[in-house]
Amino acid sequence: MNELDASQIPANDDKLAYTYDTVADRLEISPKTVMRMVARKDLVAIKVGRSRRVTHASLTAFMTKATAAPPCPTVKKARPSGTSATQMSTASGLKSHLARRLKPKPTPSKRSTG
Repeated sequence: MNELDASQIPANDDKLAYTYDTVADRLEISPKTVMRMVARKDLVAIKVGRSRRVTHASLTAFMTKATAAPPCPTVKKARPSGTSATQMSTASGLKSHLARRLKPKPTPSKRSTG
């Protein structure tokens, strides 16, 4: 997949709004993803007749913002201490880990005096 770049939208383009399919083609994503972006308000859509169109201004702003943003940091998932990645990746490893963690503690026995 190509990097996002505002230059993908021609400067001499006289269109004010684009169909979801056109936006999806330019961004190399699915039209459903474009719909989600409109729902999240990442893109602004206007109603034209019975269809919706993404405005040229919002698409340009989104592309500019996306190219200016730093890359997302990688986050490692934490795992309980004393377990290996292999143990946590298998169902039996996870099951045995949980069994050890949830094992009831022994209660002291009471002696009967007689």
